[in-house]
Amino acid sequence: MAHPTASISTELTLMADGGLNLVIAGDSNGTDDYSGKDPWIGLNLGQPYELDNNSVSGITLDTQANANLSANLADYKVGADNVLIVQAGANDLRADLPAASVYADAMKLVAEAEAKGFDTVIATELPKSPTKGNWDASDEVERIAYNKLVRGNKAGTDAVADVAADPVMGAASAPDNETLYVDGVHVSASANTQYLQPIYSNAILKALNAAPTPSRSRVSPSLRRTLARARTPLQ
Repeated sequence: MAHPTASISTELTLMADGGLNLVIAGDSNGTDDYSGKDPWIGLNLGQPYELDNNSVSGITLDTQANANLSANLADYKVGADNVLIVQAGANDLRADLPAASVYADAMKLVAEAEAKGFDTVIATELPKSPTKGNWDASDEVERIAYNKLVRGNKAGTDAVADVAADPVMGAASAPDNETLYVDGVHVSASANTQYLQPIYSNAILKALNAAPTPSRSRVSPSLRRTLARARTPLQ
């Protein structure tokens, strides 16, 4: 019996040809509506990537996880490394929803995405200006609570993009700095490039390198059978 090394090599090559696909479930800070530049272009991931940016200004995480769930999952590309990034949440908090409720939507979106085959990333929420951003003290309490939940990672996401922990962008005074935030809420293009993109890039790379769960194993059934035959002693 010939050793099936050619079959293994061929299938591994085919699996690697799908590339990297990023799907963004974000709000206005995930768009170019205020900064003038798509914040997801130019990530340092060591390879080209396709981008399905489903961010919408004014959208809630509740909408991204429920009404828009099918649309987000539909951007999964067979044969690619798919990463879904959950960036939305600020509009839910501004609407006085409790942090636990907002995080429950994040958990649902992550669970559904991982069942589909995505790797996942959840971002923490950046501060907002209380004077410019229609952001009151109770909103800030819930933002801090939400970030604590994200970092605790009950959702089991592959990586957390902890943008709020950045000492520059996460500082309480940062939203009033017009170099960093264009209007007290939305991150400037230059600040996104300098401070946020490295955090998101590292989180995405961590998600890609996380050990896959059985439901998200990238080893196809046919490849598993081929590898099993390869490990069988030759007669």
